[in-house]
Amino acid sequence: ISLPGYDTTWKDQRNVVDGLLAGLASRQIGSIPIKPGVCVPYMFVGDDGQPRRHIAMTYRLREHPDITIMLEDSSAVEIDPKANPEVYDPEGISDSFWSRYDNTYRKSLRSVWSTPYRRIKLADSKGLESFVKIVRDNDAVDYGYLVVARGDPKAKEDTPDLMLYVIQDSKNAKAKGIEPLGKDAFLAMAQTVAASVKRRPTSP
Repeated sequence: ISLPGYDTTWKDQRNVVDGLLAGLASRQIGSIPIKPGVCVPYMFVGDDGQPRRHIAMTYRLREHPDITIMLEDSSAVEIDPKANPEVYDPEGISDSFWSRYDNTYRKSLRSVWSTPYRRIKLADSKGLESFVKIVRDNDAVDYGYLVVARGDPKAKEDTPDLMLYVIQDSKNAKAKGIEPLGKDAFLAMAQTVAASVKRRPTSP
């Protein structure tokens, strides 16, 4: 859930915070509120369905401590006519994501597939998936999976921008005496997670 930019007044930002607090309510995991708003684990923030949002949740798996999953949901962005439209495309966003990761966390990062991107649907939205091999600075081999789907800001039904990544860091499993996932098992898990992402209705 995003606050306004820094150029807004304190009063505007306070109004946003007050609105969030007014709509905040506890929620049982798996329950689906019937009014518009935003669900986060154990909580629901009700609103009138109009505010822009940018929500990201990160998960770690107890059975597989080498795996981190992140799902991001954002109100679909209008393309700035002065900007390069390619930066809004799933391929451009994916390129940027892997470029930043490549420069920070690895010795090398390469696509496992001969074609870097494959078409896929994420929560009924068209997107691209990518699957990479990561060689860490200590020569450990890990894998990464990313899906990016572009929303439609003009759609009558809310159609958000979506991003899902699944990243492996083997040392977290080895530190607990657990065998890290191999390449095929990692990809199978990542694609299963991607297939499980669904749109949920906000009315009965």
